[in-house]
Amino acid sequence: MKVSIFGATGDLGRECLDQCLQAGHDITVLVRSPEKLPEELRDAITVVKGDGLIAGDVARAIPSETDAILFAIGVDEKTSPPDLCTDVTRHILTVMRDYHSLRFIWCGGGSNIRTDDIVTFGARFVRWFSETFLRHRHIDKEHQ
Repeated sequence: MKVSIFGATGDLGRECLDQCLQAGHDITVLVRSPEKLPEELRDAITVVKGDGLIAGDVARAIPSETDAILFAIGVDEKTSPPDLCTDVTRHILTVMRDYHSLRFIWCGGGSNIRTDDIVTFGARFVRWFSETFLRHRHIDKEHQ
């Protein structure tokens, strides 16, 4: 399977990248800083240097034969733009509309509760904590 990963240099994205490699997938990643990936990983994947906030960079990171897109971008409370995840997702969805048959796998935050979710005490606590202490991250993920 051909997979494009966004957020591959963060903790979650790196775990996703490792699991995709172990599964034998053909992987393309979009990263701002390729040097954050160990050299042995860079040799095993296709690395596109760019920024998810730039539509053209996103399009380059999703080759036409891509089967799935894995979104694992994290938000930094102090340095991320206000709608980082929202804007990158818009660019991804634009490319997906052209290809018609891609899968979008979103690795989101635990504070994003949807109508069909089973809402446990733990889920309510995570949402409260995020709304209170990680407001920037929570709002962006909600917009996304």
